[in-house]
Amino acid sequence: MRQPFVGLVLAAIIGIVVADYFPAISRPILFIAILGALAGLRWSYGPLVFALVGATFFGLHSARITSTPADALAQIAGGPARPASVTGIVTTEPKIEATGNASFLMRMHQAKIAGQNFETNPT
Repeated sequence: MRQPFVGLVLAAIIGIVVADYFPAISRPILFIAILGALAGLRWSYGPLVFALVGATFFGLHSARITSTPADALAQIAGGPARPASVTGIVTTEPKIEATGNASFLMRMHQAKIAGQNFETNPT
């Protein structure tokens, strides 16, 4: 039985996993991907198509997990955990855990950490 999309799915999975461990989107990578896409349009070659699918998912996944507002806030806040006062809008219903802790997503507008005010917008 033929399953034509198995190779494409595997290429996408490889692209996503590589982006999880090495998230980097840069101009040389983007340039190589565009050249590969143009070559893929010109020549129909199976491994090239799989490489393009993997590179596309790598690029999309890398762009979503690098240079985010949450990364900027983490750099501002520093490494150790410390108290913060935040202002924002709660976007999800609280989920109560068995330990009694509640967690929820919040769109943050302003944070005050160690006496310094920061304007930011991570979720």
